[in-house]
Amino acid sequence: MTQIVSKNHSIYVQLLYLLTGAAIAAIVFFQIFYSTGNYVLDHYLENSTYIEKQNLKYLAKMQKYVTAEHISSSDIAQLNTWVQRQKMIYVRIYKDQIQIYDSDYPKEDVSVSEIAAGNYPWESYYDLELSDITVEVMISGSFSYQLYNWLLVASICLSSVSYTHLRAHETGRNLVCRLLLEKKKAHNK
Repeated sequence: MTQIVSKNHSIYVQLLYLLTGAAIAAIVFFQIFYSTGNYVLDHYLENSTYIEKQNLKYLAKMQKYVTAEHISSSDIAQLNTWVQRQKMIYVRIYKDQIQIYDSDYPKEDVSVSEIAAGNYPWESYYDLELSDITVEVMISGSFSYQLYNWLLVASICLSSVSYTHLRAHETGRNLVCRLLLEKKKAHNK
């Protein structure tokens, strides 16, 4: 009986070692996938016009909405509906270099504060034709954040696949079956 117990213990220990090794390998694979993906994504975002294209896409959508709804500078707060449906963008609108709308403060009349346009180099400003005048719009989206989230999900999926794959190979032939057979033998005796 003691021999069976030590064999069971040995199989359990082997299984534990192998599962631990596979889990460590999965963590290493995750780190490699995620770090490499971050590097590639950083390089892509720095050297491409991806964010600019996304901003222009949303600007075109906004212009279409403004034109269809005949929004003027006096009823700019109607843009809240459109901005909230987008869920990924932040918008500020300026008239004569004074802020008249900020999607972070949709219920406030920011034009009273007379906030001047910052024209920061990392922000993109575009012209938007309202029904009565042309205003300057700053659009900022969570486009790169979305890409990094997709990278994280892909890295987790790839590392979990590698974990499962390694676990299947590293457990050795019939290790789990042997464990079950040993348990059955011990139970029958």
